[in-house]
Amino acid sequence: MEGRAALVAAVGDVDATSFELNVSVPCDPQYAGTVRELAVHAARYAGCRGLDADRYGAAVEQVVRACLVQGGRTSVPIILRRGIGPVEFLIACDRTVETTSADMHITIGWTEEAGRRMCRVARSMPADV
Repeated sequence: MEGRAALVAAVGDVDATSFELNVSVPCDPQYAGTVRELAVHAARYAGCRGLDADRYGAAVEQVVRACLVQGGRTSVPIILRRGIGPVEFLIACDRTVETTSADMHITIGWTEEAGRRMCRVARSMPADV
């Protein structure tokens, strides 16, 4: 897929219970689908199955798409991680993105991370719920 070549990533130690991936995505909405695939894969890798993983991917894509069209940057930093607890996508975003998820296991909120304002999209995993 063309979008995968445009992503710049740094990977740390990885296993199903603990991982972190730092990605920089070009500010072009065409890459939102690629990030969605990454979110679905991460959720499945951590133990989420079927439509639950797909719903998580859709929530991440919705936020990423909104952040990518804000402009003012050439790329958007994204952190994908799982430590103790949920799978998290942290998307750097200059302005608030108003979005929610109907899935009670997905939360969307705002946080500060590495000196940046980031939208946090988290999916509680089966063992956590």
